[in-house]
Amino acid sequence: MRLEQLQAFLAIAQTGSFQQAAKKCGVTQSTISRQIQGLEADLGVELFHRTSHAKLTLGGERLLPRVRKIYQEWDTAISELNDLMDGKQPELCIAAIHSIYASYLPPILQKFCHDYPDVQLRVTSLESTKMLP
Repeated sequence: MRLEQLQAFLAIAQTGSFQQAAKKCGVTQSTISRQIQGLEADLGVELFHRTSHAKLTLGGERLLPRVRKIYQEWDTAISELNDLMDGKQPELCIAAIHSIYASYLPPILQKFCHDYPDVQLRVTSLESTKMLP
């Protein structure tokens, strides 16, 4: 199973047409047909009734919500990786000497975690001799 096959499956399910799906995906109709044939061969089930309007079979209807989730997860993964490459790291690393860490940081860190729930916080307590100047 390949991502292109899932994309073709979604496009046909949305448009009801192999030809319209091909336009939507920017490929030829024969490419879409091959992708679906390959997916059907991998799964061992027909996914569409091939009439004048491509209609999902029972197997296709069962597969559709799963493929939507897979594709959504893929989009999320790509977005997160792009953010990472653009320097948008959802992690904050803090190092502090133990006396400051124990006395002052807990309420500050608690507020930070409340205000920025998507940022992973990593705190390290160090000896004062190991701190950077």
